[in-house]
Amino acid sequence: MHSSGTTLLSRTLSRLGILMGEDQLVSTGESRFFLDLNEELLLKTEANWYRPDPFLRRIDQLRQSHTTMESLRAACLSRRSKQFLGAQRWRKYGSIFDQPCHWGWKDPRNCLTLPLWLRVFPKARIVFIVRNGVDVSESLVGRERRIRSRNWFGRARYYLRSMTSRHPSANSLSGFSHPEGFGLWKRYCESALGAVGKLDSRQ
Repeated sequence: MHSSGTTLLSRTLSRLGILMGEDQLVSTGESRFFLDLNEELLLKTEANWYRPDPFLRRIDQLRQSHTTMESLRAACLSRRSKQFLGAQRWRKYGSIFDQPCHWGWKDPRNCLTLPLWLRVFPKARIVFIVRNGVDVSESLVGRERRIRSRNWFGRARYYLRSMTSRHPSANSLSGFSHPEGFGLWKRYCESALGAVGKLDSRQ
Protein backbone atom coordinates (compact mmCIF):
# COMPACT_ATOMS: atom_id res chain seq x y z
CA MET A 1 0.00 0.00 0.00
CA HIS A 2 1.08 3.61 -0.51
CA SER A 3 2.83 5.14 2.53
CA SER A 4 3.97 1.71 3.74
CA GLY A 5 7.72 2.04 3.24
CA THR A 6 7.80 0.88 -0.37
CA THR A 7 10.27 3.56 -1.43
CA LEU A 8 12.73 2.57 1.31
CA LEU A 9 12.33 -1.09 0.36
CA SER A 10 12.91 -0.34 -3.33
CA ARG A 11 16.08 1.64 -2.59
CA THR A 12 17.35 -1.19 -0.38
CA LEU A 13 16.80 -3.76 -3.13
CA SER A 14 18.53 -1.50 -5.63
CA ARG A 15 21.58 -1.16 -3.36
CA LEU A 16 21.68 -4.94 -3.08
CA GLY A 17 22.17 -5.11 -6.84
CA ILE A 18 18.65 -5.69 -8.14
CA LEU A 19 17.77 -3.63 -11.19
CA MET A 20 14.76 -1.53 -10.15
CA GLY A 21 14.72 0.67 -13.22
CA GLU A 22 17.64 2.23 -15.03
CA ASP A 23 15.87 5.30 -16.33
CA GLN A 24 12.85 7.56 -15.74
CA LEU A 25 12.17 6.87 -12.08
CA VAL A 26 9.67 9.15 -10.35
CA SER A 27 10.50 10.71 -6.99
CA THR A 28 8.95 7.81 -5.04
CA GLY A 29 11.13 5.27 -6.84
CA GLU A 30 8.58 3.91 -9.29
CA SER A 31 9.64 3.16 -12.83
CA ARG A 32 7.67 5.36 -15.22
CA PHE A 33 7.33 2.37 -17.55
CA PHE A 34 5.51 0.09 -15.11
CA LEU A 35 3.69 2.99 -13.49
CA ASP A 36 2.25 3.90 -16.89
CA LEU A 37 1.16 0.33 -17.54
CA ASN A 38 -0.50 -0.01 -14.13
CA GLU A 39 -2.30 3.30 -14.61
CA GLU A 40 -3.50 2.17 -18.04
CA LEU A 41 -4.89 -1.02 -16.50
CA LEU A 42 -6.77 0.95 -13.86
CA LEU A 43 -8.06 3.44 -16.41
CA LYS A 44 -9.62 0.61 -18.43
CA THR A 45 -12.24 0.41 -15.69
CA GLU A 46 -12.27 4.14 -14.82
CA ALA A 47 -10.44 3.36 -11.58
CA ASN A 48 -7.34 4.91 -10.02
CA TRP A 49 -5.07 4.21 -7.08
CA TYR A 50 -7.36 5.83 -4.52
CA ARG A 51 -10.59 4.43 -6.08
CA PRO A 52 -9.69 0.83 -6.97
CA ASP A 53 -13.09 -0.85 -6.59
CA PRO A 54 -14.16 -0.57 -10.28
CA PHE A 55 -10.93 -2.33 -11.25
CA LEU A 56 -11.16 -4.99 -8.55
CA ARG A 57 -14.70 -5.86 -9.65
CA ARG A 58 -13.40 -6.62 -13.15
CA ILE A 59 -10.01 -8.13 -12.33
CA ASP A 60 -11.04 -11.68 -13.30
CA GLN A 61 -12.44 -10.45 -16.61
CA LEU A 62 -9.24 -8.58 -17.41
CA ARG A 63 -7.14 -11.58 -16.39
CA GLN A 64 -8.99 -13.74 -18.92
CA SER A 65 -8.80 -11.08 -21.63
CA HIS A 66 -6.40 -12.17 -24.38
CA THR A 67 -6.18 -8.58 -25.62
CA THR A 68 -5.22 -7.19 -22.21
CA MET A 69 -2.57 -9.82 -21.55
CA GLU A 70 -1.05 -9.54 -25.01
CA SER A 71 -0.85 -5.75 -24.71
CA LEU A 72 1.15 -6.11 -21.49
CA ARG A 73 3.52 -8.64 -23.04
CA ALA A 74 3.90 -6.51 -26.16
CA ALA A 75 4.80 -3.46 -24.07
CA CYS A 76 7.52 -5.43 -22.29
CA LEU A 77 8.93 -6.49 -25.66
CA SER A 78 8.68 -3.06 -27.25
CA ARG A 79 10.95 -0.06 -27.57
CA ARG A 80 8.86 1.49 -24.86
CA SER A 81 10.61 -0.76 -22.31
CA LYS A 82 13.69 1.43 -22.75
CA GLN A 83 12.03 3.63 -20.12
CA PHE A 84 12.80 0.90 -17.60
CA LEU A 85 16.01 -0.56 -19.01
CA GLY A 86 17.79 2.60 -20.08
CA ALA A 87 19.21 3.11 -23.55
CA GLN A 88 22.42 1.11 -23.11
CA ARG A 89 20.80 -1.95 -21.56
CA TRP A 90 17.95 -1.84 -24.08
CA ARG A 91 20.35 -1.75 -27.04
CA LYS A 92 22.38 -4.64 -25.65
CA TYR A 93 19.62 -7.02 -24.56
CA GLY A 94 16.42 -5.81 -26.18
CA SER A 95 13.39 -6.74 -24.14
CA ILE A 96 12.79 -6.95 -20.41
CA PHE A 97 12.37 -10.72 -20.75
CA ASP A 98 15.99 -11.15 -21.85
CA GLN A 99 17.77 -9.45 -18.95
CA PRO A 100 20.67 -11.53 -17.49
CA CYS A 101 20.38 -9.92 -14.04
CA HIS A 102 17.84 -9.98 -11.24
CA TRP A 103 15.39 -7.16 -11.75
CA GLY A 104 12.07 -5.93 -10.47
CA TRP A 105 9.90 -2.89 -10.02
CA LYS A 106 8.14 -1.11 -7.22
CA ASP A 107 4.62 0.22 -7.46
CA PRO A 108 1.97 -0.02 -4.72
CA ARG A 109 -0.59 -0.44 -7.52
CA ASN A 110 0.85 -3.92 -8.00
CA CYS A 111 -1.29 -4.87 -4.99
CA LEU A 112 -4.25 -4.43 -7.33
CA THR A 113 -2.82 -5.56 -10.67
CA LEU A 114 -0.70 -8.50 -9.45
CA PRO A 115 -2.98 -11.25 -10.88
CA LEU A 116 -2.37 -9.83 -14.36
CA TRP A 117 1.38 -9.46 -13.93
CA LEU A 118 1.68 -13.04 -12.71
CA ARG A 119 0.38 -14.17 -16.08
CA VAL A 120 3.09 -12.13 -17.83
CA PHE A 121 5.86 -13.15 -15.40
CA PRO A 122 4.70 -16.49 -13.95
CA LYS A 123 8.00 -17.12 -12.13
CA ALA A 124 8.04 -13.74 -10.42
CA ARG A 125 8.95 -13.52 -6.75
CA ILE A 126 6.86 -11.12 -4.73
CA VAL A 127 8.17 -8.88 -1.94
CA PHE A 128 5.19 -7.61 0.01
CA ILE A 129 5.72 -4.99 2.70
CA VAL A 130 2.96 -4.28 5.25
CA ARG A 131 2.60 -1.30 7.56
CA ASN A 132 -0.07 -0.94 10.20
CA GLY A 133 -3.23 0.37 8.56
CA VAL A 134 -3.80 2.99 11.25
CA ASP A 135 -0.37 4.46 10.53
CA VAL A 136 -0.96 4.38 6.76
CA SER A 137 -4.27 6.19 7.23
CA GLU A 138 -2.59 8.81 9.40
CA SER A 139 0.08 9.34 6.71
CA LEU A 140 -2.57 9.88 4.02
CA VAL A 141 -4.56 12.27 6.20
CA GLY A 142 -1.36 14.04 7.23
CA ARG A 143 -0.39 14.56 3.60
CA GLU A 144 -3.79 16.12 2.94
CA ARG A 145 -3.32 18.42 5.92
CA ARG A 146 0.06 19.52 4.57
CA ILE A 147 -1.52 20.26 1.20
CA ARG A 148 -4.32 22.26 2.79
CA SER A 149 -1.82 24.23 4.87
CA ARG A 150 -0.18 25.62 1.74
CA ASN A 151 -1.10 29.05 0.47
CA TRP A 152 -3.83 29.26 -2.14
CA PHE A 153 -1.35 29.27 -5.04
CA GLY A 154 0.40 26.12 -3.80
CA ARG A 155 -2.91 24.30 -3.33
CA ALA A 156 -4.18 25.36 -6.75
CA ARG A 157 -1.00 24.21 -8.46
CA TYR A 158 -1.10 20.86 -6.64
CA TYR A 159 -4.72 20.12 -7.52
CA LEU A 160 -4.35 21.34 -11.10
CA ARG A 161 -1.40 18.99 -11.56
CA SER A 162 -3.48 16.18 -10.06
CA MET A 163 -6.39 16.78 -12.42
CA THR A 164 -4.25 17.01 -15.55
CA SER A 165 -1.79 14.23 -14.74
CA ARG A 166 -2.34 10.61 -15.72
CA HIS A 167 -0.61 9.72 -12.46
CA PRO A 168 -2.22 11.90 -9.80
CA SER A 169 0.06 12.04 -6.83
CA ALA A 170 -2.82 13.58 -4.93
CA ASN A 171 -5.65 11.76 -3.29
CA SER A 172 -9.26 12.31 -4.28
CA LEU A 173 -9.66 16.06 -4.29
CA SER A 174 -12.07 15.88 -1.35
CA GLY A 175 -9.30 14.50 0.83
CA PHE A 176 -9.03 11.41 3.02
CA SER A 177 -10.62 10.79 6.36
CA HIS A 178 -9.05 8.23 8.70
CA PRO A 179 -11.75 5.60 8.03
CA GLU A 180 -11.37 6.09 4.26
CA GLY A 181 -7.61 5.74 4.46
CA PHE A 182 -7.88 2.61 6.57
CA GLY A 183 -10.47 1.14 4.20
CA LEU A 184 -8.19 1.76 1.23
CA TRP A 185 -5.28 0.08 3.04
CA LYS A 186 -7.54 -2.90 3.77
CA ARG A 187 -8.56 -3.29 0.10
CA TYR A 188 -4.93 -3.12 -1.06
CA CYS A 189 -3.81 -5.72 1.47
CA GLU A 190 -6.71 -8.08 0.75
CA SER A 191 -6.09 -7.84 -2.98
CA ALA A 192 -2.34 -8.46 -2.67
CA LEU A 193 -2.67 -11.28 -0.15
CA GLY A 194 -5.33 -12.93 -2.28
CA ALA A 195 -2.96 -13.01 -5.25
CA VAL A 196 0.06 -14.08 -3.19
CA GLY A 197 -1.98 -16.83 -1.61
CA LYS A 198 -2.41 -18.43 -5.02
CA LEU A 199 1.31 -18.52 -5.81
CA ASP A 200 1.76 -22.16 -4.77
CA SER A 201 -0.84 -23.23 -7.32
CA ARG A 202 1.27 -21.84 -10.17
CA GLN A 203 3.64 -24.81 -10.12
